Amino acid sequence: MKQFGIIFIVIFLSSCQSVNYMGSDFFTLNKGNGFFVNQVNSILDQNATCCDSIEYKPYELLVSETKQFAQNQMLNNHQTEEKLASLPRGGQIIATIGRTNFDAANTKHFTFILMDSNREILREEGYDRLPRIPSSGSDLWKNIHVTNLSDAFGEELTIFIVDNVMRTRNEFKILRPSAEQYKEYQKYWNW
Repeated sequence: MKQFGIIFIVIFLSSCQSVNYMGSDFFTLNKGNGFFVNQVNSILDQNATCCDSIEYKPYELLVSETKQFAQNQMLNNHQTEEKLASLPRGGQIIATIGRTNFDAANTKHFTFILMDSNREILREEGYDRLPRIPSSGSDLWKNIHVTNLSDAFGEELTIFIVDNVMRTRNEFKILRPSAEQYKEYQKYWNW
């Protein structure tokens, strides 16, 4: 029985850990779109059942997606330029929250803190948003919170997702690749 408990704990903890990967769409994986995203630290209550992940979309990717959207929607040049002008120059962070309780997955219970070079640059409270129904085979209620960055960050950006209900905190770091690495990534995805 003791062995079963240890195996269960190992499987559970590994299911909530992020993987240092730049391009997966799986829920528990982080996505950097050319940037490196790592889950650094997780301060969890012993009874916490949660999975958080982040995706960083750099400005260049937002431009590419907006142009594709405009073309698909047959927008005129003026409409396209308006959409492009409204894009956040520093990119966008999409935090995905997963909780086993419906209300606990509401982003109004979260604080999102961004730090650049150990200096707080942004603190946002989540807004009242209902989570998505768990998909088949999952018991996690999922929700997202989008943060627009008005300016580009330095070599790294630290994101803290603070859960005010479960009293937990997850820490993520986004690391800027070298110019050469980023250029190669852009070619690969044909932006």
